[in-house]
Amino acid sequence: MSTIQMTLPRLLSRSLGTGIVLATLPAAALAQAIQYNADPLASNPALGDLVRGPEALARLGDRLTEHAQRSQLSDAEFEQQVLLDENLWVDVDGDVVFVESLFGDVDAPQRADDLPSFKNGPTIPTSDAFLLHSRPGSNFTIYLDFDGHHSVNNAWGHDITFPAYNTEGGTGSFSQNELRQIIDHWIEVAEDYSTFDVDVTTEEPPVDRLRKSGGGDTQWGVRDVHTQATAGFGNGIGGVAQLGSFTWSTDTPVFSFNKGSGAGGMTGSHETGHAFGLVHDGLNGSAYHQGVALGSWSWGPIMGAPFGADMVQWSNGDYSGSTSTQNDTNVISSPSNGTLTLGDDHGDTIATATQIPADCPNPNQVEICGLIEHRSDVDTFQFMSVGGQISFVASPTTLGNVDCFIEIYDPNGVRLVGANQTRTATATIIRNIGPGVHTLLIDGGDQPNLYSDFGSRGHYVLDLTLPGAPSHFSDLGNALAGTNGLPVLTGSGFTCEGTSVAVSLSNASANSLAFLTYGVNRADAPLFGGVLVPDTGAGGGALSTTTSGVGEASMGGLWPAGTMSGATMYFQYWIKDPNAPQGWAASNAVVITQP
Repeated sequence: MSTIQMTLPRLLSRSLGTGIVLATLPAAALAQAIQYNADPLASNPALGDLVRGPEALARLGDRLTEHAQRSQLSDAEFEQQVLLDENLWVDVDGDVVFVESLFGDVDAPQRADDLPSFKNGPTIPTSDAFLLHSRPGSNFTIYLDFDGHHSVNNAWGHDITFPAYNTEGGTGSFSQNELRQIIDHWIEVAEDYSTFDVDVTTEEPPVDRLRKSGGGDTQWGVRDVHTQATAGFGNGIGGVAQLGSFTWSTDTPVFSFNKGSGAGGMTGSHETGHAFGLVHDGLNGSAYHQGVALGSWSWGPIMGAPFGADMVQWSNGDYSGSTSTQNDTNVISSPSNGTLTLGDDHGDTIATATQIPADCPNPNQVEICGLIEHRSDVDTFQFMSVGGQISFVASPTTLGNVDCFIEIYDPNGVRLVGANQTRTATATIIRNIGPGVHTLLIDGGDQPNLYSDFGSRGHYVLDLTLPGAPSHFSDLGNALAGTNGLPVLTGSGFTCEGTSVAVSLSNASANSLAFLTYGVNRADAPLFGGVLVPDTGAGGGALSTTTSGVGEASMGGLWPAGTMSGATMYFQYWIKDPNAPQGWAASNAVVITQP
């Protein structure tokens, strides 16, 4: 089967309340949140000889420094993690194992609708569920394994064939609902790792792409097995991972046992985070940060357990009550993991801004996709405004990563307006601006008293509407009165190749001979007591017509291609009128100018 690179779907907006009280997640969400197990090993003998707390610290011995350096923590900070995190265990070899608490009731059937599915937006066909790649050209891989796996000859020390992902009790094939959940898992994990040079895929790679065989190897990764507890391995737990296994020489998987479109995807990102070297993000002494809310808007770190939160991001522990100062993104992209950094997709300055092409003549409606790669990254765009109302809406491609912040700068580089709306990840600007080249800046935003801009990185979509081109007609006056007073000439249309341009006469004498005079230059010559404005010589002339019974006439054509900037065309009607002083009345003149 061929490799397919899918685009992350956009999601529908959520309606938000207006509360401003900082609190833990609502009771309904907490009811489904992590349930701590006093001793998960009691129901998991297959996990082997693991110890935690002071016993784990003693078992680590000299290896504590090794783990601390891999996690970019001091020895003292890592020691604190070992002593305080009840989910951190150490095996007989001194490797660190995270045994996660279960999301939901272990005895209840796993529901497919534990959280809203990401399929709200444009959907990926279920036929592509096992062909998904987020970055197929990368040397590094996170393989989301849903179709069963024989785990043997790895650091787990077992020989177990784990069954395929299953939420509906069937065997032999995946239901459409299960395939949709698999796609949703991939969407969430792919977005969480979208700012790193790593391919999140559901298509099984060669096993050598998951093992680092030595110093000369340039391709490695980790397998994340989404499955059920089997042979006693995984009983009563939500996931399990060995710290730092991303670069091991064996195909040592992490396991995700939580199910559903929301819990399963978040667990996948969390467990693979351990494989990169990440420890847990806790809150006020608790091993897991379960999410906090400001009114109706909630947040939590990926390495916590904020199931149901609106924003779930990588963290550096800069929130109140944090239990770790680990910089998640620095650890994931560290040289020890392969330096998984990305280049910038859009320039950060006015000089390197991406140009948004102008449209003519209709309002320019454009959709642009971009990526905020890191905390200091900003994406800049330039656009030409002819003046009028603009509309910009920047939103994350999936709920839960980048909180969008946008600003508009005028042609002189002066900031006009910014937008970082509270209790939403979408930023909107609608306002009138003047003509000229303007600059739009997109950055990752924050929510004061809830989270900083550290984790606001990931894909966004920018929907913009620029004003359409004006007609560029100007009234030059010089009308000469007749039967009905001053005849009136108006111009309509746009200086856009192939679009209609017309000049229309009204308030003239009825059923009268009339001439539309035109020229590329202005003459301002005396004629019949008035002024002939167009130069009807070279490039000009006169076209005859007859006014209607109400004294109107109109002529037009298509604006020619290749018209140079600054080019002009002058128009004026002259109408045979016995009531005019010399038998001829004249309309005002108009000129159309190519910008």
